[in-house]
Amino acid sequence: MPLYTVEYKKPIDPEEVKSYIASCQDPRDLFILGIVYLTGARPIELCGDLAKGYRGLRRKDIYPNPADPHNSIIIHLETAKLKEGGSFNVEERSLEIERSALFANHITDYIETIQDPEAKLLPFCVRRLHAILWRITAEKADAYRFRHSRMLQLSRGTGAGDGASESELMYWKGSKDLRSVSPYVAGVPIGRKLKIR
Repeated sequence: MPLYTVEYKKPIDPEEVKSYIASCQDPRDLFILGIVYLTGARPIELCGDLAKGYRGLRRKDIYPNPADPHNSIIIHLETAKLKEGGSFNVEERSLEIERSALFANHITDYIETIQDPEAKLLPFCVRRLHAILWRITAEKADAYRFRHSRMLQLSRGTGAGDGASESELMYWKGSKDLRSVSPYVAGVPIGRKLKIR
């Protein structure tokens, strides 16, 4: 597990995110906020680390959803193996983001300025990513708080019992260990009642 530097009991809500958008002028910074907010990806999955074998997020990894190109995009991530010799059932994952989602337009606007499909979208180290987020959020959120918040939001859904299942959370998070997602689903209301037939 990463060493957390901020308080995670309070997830990032949309109003807090909107305040970051309002204070942000740089298209690249808006793109970074959008990627970490919408995907909850591990920093190394975004920045990469060639010494550890991770390529990082490339221009070609973000594209219109072939099944619904006008309404959603796909963000394709390489799953990072955090422990030496560790492995995941899903080595790569494709996350679907609706174009109407908060920040989605900042992501698509930014990548349209980049022509090379192999170009790294975050061409710097993980430490630099944390520093950028720390600056933008006035020291209130780092990548791991965004990650924690995304998992909570997915597990809760709209509050009508439509939250993500444990399997869906494991896929989105890039984890094969049920224990890593069980805190997010504990106490979440179930939207149906089981019936013995």
